[in-house]
Amino acid sequence: MMGGPEVPFAFGRTDATDGTTSPPDGRLPNADMGSDPATAQHLRDVFYRMGFDDKEIVALSGAHALGRCHEDASGYWGPWTRAESTFSNEYFRLLKEETWRPKKAHKDSSGGKACPWTGPKQYESSDGELMMLPSDMVLTKDPKFDAWVVKYKDDEELFFKDFSAAFGKLLALGVPASGGGGGGGGGRFFNPLAAMARKSDHPRGKGYSRARPRSRDEEEMAGKGQSRARGTGRSDYATRATAPGGAEDGDDGEGSEF
Repeated sequence: MMGGPEVPFAFGRTDATDGTTSPPDGRLPNADMGSDPATAQHLRDVFYRMGFDDKEIVALSGAHALGRCHEDASGYWGPWTRAESTFSNEYFRLLKEETWRPKKAHKDSSGGKACPWTGPKQYESSDGELMMLPSDMVLTKDPKFDAWVVKYKDDEELFFKDFSAAFGKLLALGVPASGGGGGGGGGRFFNPLAAMARKSDHPRGKGYSRARPRSRDEEEMAGKGQSRARGTGRSDYATRATAPGGAEDGDDGEGSEF
């Protein structure tokens, strides 16, 4: 298990038959825009459009605790942390406590002789085993971003809570809400965090919640080991989240093409 918080989630997206309705490429943030101010502004341009603030940008960046970059995919190389399959606040600790320098040389996977690094600009740790992108480093150079980097470095529980809320919000972008349960239908969008706030006394226990009560038919079907969603052809039930509270019903926000 990689650890980390539980994230609110609800089904809702339908499969597309082809790629004609897919959004264009280029909606993910770039790793480098040529300068620290430009890279910081680029992060804000991308995420503000989707309704995220500086705190949420930094919290989502903490996902770099997992995985690594591959030259054949992005041109960049290396893991962000030494435990790339464990979700923690180690990314933020390393950002602040490790000595980072522009990468100049590179050893291939066989560990042979180092050769000049010819890939895009990135940073490496003092031993050359870890990496950071320019968009990672800018989080420590922009004062508003850095304030959250410090908080998450010092408080893993706070990071988990804020990441859960921000990632749940990201998952819900563009998912139409059903007309039931106060969703309003039409242009409103399902917010799993709002569903989390409506706690139920479901037999699964405290913390389980759903966006609307089940109908009598649904309760009978559930008793037979079956379930179905009414009207929309999807389930409005959200999984349990560790993030306390939740957004108000009026905070569902705009949908995104992202």
